[in-house]
Amino acid sequence: MDSENDLQQYVKQILADNPFKLVLSGPDGMRETLRRLSNGYQAERIVNRQAFQTNLTVEETYPFVLKCFEEGYRQLNAWSESYEYNLRVAKRGRALFSRKANKSVTATSEQHNRVKNYILPEGEVVPPLVDMGIFTPDGKVVPSRYDKYKQINRFLEMMDDTLSGIGEGEELHVVDFGCGKSYLTFILY
Repeated sequence: MDSENDLQQYVKQILADNPFKLVLSGPDGMRETLRRLSNGYQAERIVNRQAFQTNLTVEETYPFVLKCFEEGYRQLNAWSESYEYNLRVAKRGRALFSRKANKSVTATSEQHNRVKNYILPEGEVVPPLVDMGIFTPDGKVVPSRYDKYKQINRFLEMMDDTLSGIGEGEELHVVDFGCGKSYLTFILY
């Protein structure tokens, strides 16, 4: 079997395992990322710091990956529920393939719009945020206040990381210098 046939067989083997993510990379920072959707994959190509997405059916994915290798991509990494794959094309055109058990499987979402995991989740009524006008009385974020909502959640993430290093029973002092409307200090309290 020649190296081109090897490459095709390895790509078929990888795609048969229905990976949830594939990353194709090449020289000069060329990069293509494919994420599994319910009916195929979404390919994302970064060109001059701008992202371009293309939706592919399952049948279109195999020729798309082979075309990427023809265009100069040299490596394919893929992750499925059971394996992590690595496929490289050496300088002389030989396909080098390896796979190992995927021990770090994470739950994958096949939706386009993934739900963010915030400390203060949207939909949960937080009375101080309602009083400050960030949440509506039914727990939804007011659209014009979404940036403030993200800022508060990010601040809480940083404080959670910081406070996790403090021992039980240690006294903690928080100082607010009175700049702004004290949203962050009030929520921390």
